[in-house]
Amino acid sequence: IAGLRFGETRPIVIALLPFSVLLVFGFLMYFQKYWNGRAIRTLAVGLIGIPVLLIIAVHTGKVFGAFSYSEAMGWKIFGIPLVIGFFWLTIIYCISCMIKTLNISHFFGALLGTLIFVLIDILIEGFAQKFQLWTWAGNHYPFRNFVGWSITSFILLIYYLSAKTKIRNYLAVPVLICQLVFFLSWELF
Repeated sequence: IAGLRFGETRPIVIALLPFSVLLVFGFLMYFQKYWNGRAIRTLAVGLIGIPVLLIIAVHTGKVFGAFSYSEAMGWKIFGIPLVIGFFWLTIIYCISCMIKTLNISHFFGALLGTLIFVLIDILIEGFAQKFQLWTWAGNHYPFRNFVGWSITSFILLIYYLSAKTKIRNYLAVPVLICQLVFFLSWELF
């Protein structure tokens, strides 16, 4: 957080953003408790599905509204950063791990998880605009963005919560809390 507050270090921290996304995702996958073919397939749905959806979104403006990614998130393919799937999947994965510890139905778990996801997205949008990670047509994010992410996160959460895969990770909740604190700090301070 401090590195982004100072003009001298901000470009370095932004340049390291793709690396930090991959590092956090890598640590989460390393500490995933149960690995088998089913777990890999379950996670691959998000890792492939999210970037495909974002490619469609960037090129049509239909899913989340008209936006484009800057160069700040690293190398791009078809207009989206290579790390963006890891970024959004990290959030979905952490929320899934947290919800799986609760004794609630998949449907209500997905609703709760969607609410958490959208709240995080609201915080991320302010951060992304400030550091120009992506830009929206008209220079403000449309309500459609949150509707699009609500539907997307609900579908992914229903899938992850109902999958017969054991998605368990004791680092998931602390990572989710750290992300919340990080993005919330930009809104408050």
